[in-house]
Amino acid sequence: MKIGIVGAGKIGSWFVRLFRARGLEVGVYDVSKEASKKARKLGADIYGSLENLAIHSDHIMVSTPQDTVVKVLENLKSLALGGVIRGTTIYDTATFKEDVMPAYRGFPNTVRVASIHPLFGPGASRPEKHVVAVIPIPGREADSRHVEKFYKSLGFRVVTVDHATHDEAVSLTIGASYAVGLALAGLLRRAGNPEAVETLAGTTFRYLSNHYKSLLLDPPRFLTDILARDRVRRRVRELSELLAEALRNPERLVEEALELRRSIGREKLEKAYRALYKCLEDVIDSS
Repeated sequence: MKIGIVGAGKIGSWFVRLFRARGLEVGVYDVSKEASKKARKLGADIYGSLENLAIHSDHIMVSTPQDTVVKVLENLKSLALGGVIRGTTIYDTATFKEDVMPAYRGFPNTVRVASIHPLFGPGASRPEKHVVAVIPIPGREADSRHVEKFYKSLGFRVVTVDHATHDEAVSLTIGASYAVGLALAGLLRRAGNPEAVETLAGTTFRYLSNHYKSLLLDPPRFLTDILARDRVRRRVRELSELLAEALRNPERLVEEALELRRSIGREKLEKAYRALYKCLEDVIDSS
């Protein structure tokens, strides 16, 4: 099997390393010469055009920035409709699926189509620790089962979810958490003495500081796209209302949060507490 990756950015390069480690052939097409050069060093074959990559690939992963995924999918659709590629499995790794779902309409049955979301970043370690979400294309659900099987064979935990449920969940798990991290970074900049804050930081803040620092490595246009989405803006407004409640009625905010404690259960909360400290100890040991 040969995997073709369109876009050798951080997550694309991560998958190049994984696929090569699993003994798979990997091809890369990227408009950036620098990214192509890095992918070649990782053991990937470099192609000068999307068509050439597609012809020589069994799987095609579209891992370009969110604003270019649709264009790549439309080009692949033209190749499939023209009979240039057949029997290929095509999927993207876009963070939000509301933009890309319409682009899958009209793909012929001579290729398989699905969408995936690796629920981890390029700093991830073993696949066994992480989840890949598989999002079926409406009307092409059978195609997604082929993708599920492939990623399970690589060791990932795989969940299957429809695109609307996926985007609504991601607006909170990624959108709101990104807003919190970036707002914390802005608050630190305004504090005027971030070094002193870091020195005096306790466990909770050190945990949060790792979050905002990791976000600062992401491309600005990616961060902006996340925060500008209507679903995310709604979540951020909800978060702002809760923060305002902390000023008006802190007791009520605490009560509302503690209602969640009852539904989670003490055992799971204690497990999360231990995991937090282990995470921090691992970071300290590696720094």
